[in-house]
Amino acid sequence: MTDLPDFLAARINEDREAVREFAGTHWSGEYNEIEDDTGESVLDMSYTGGCIAGFLEHATRWDPARVRLECDAKTGILLHYMTQRRRAEALNRAHADNPAIFYPEPWDLSLRYLALPYRDHPDWQESWLPPEPGTVETWGRR
Repeated sequence: MTDLPDFLAARINEDREAVREFAGTHWSGEYNEIEDDTGESVLDMSYTGGCIAGFLEHATRWDPARVRLECDAKTGILLHYMTQRRRAEALNRAHADNPAIFYPEPWDLSLRYLALPYRDHPDWQESWLPPEPGTVETWGRR
């Protein structure tokens, strides 16, 4: 598979399938806190089955409902990209004298960032690696 949109669509579908068995479930980060002998608030490990609070936070962040919404968001971006690319290709063919109607670079870069979490997949191509994004704090300061 050499096409980044195809690669990304396949990975999104794999994510969606991975949470399908949990359809309708919602994970919560709620747990009981109790006071120990000194009055300090501690996690009631008997309630969590021995899990630590960090795991509960992690599980909540990867709630199947949230993962499905992320898949929907990524799919929406990908479909918008593909629609715009097809339209631009048609316009570019119709106006061969002015082929610069569609500039794919910003969109291609967006897809490369969306695909980055799948970098460990065997079909990943290093040519898809986007530049280092920086941080939100540095945005606009470059």
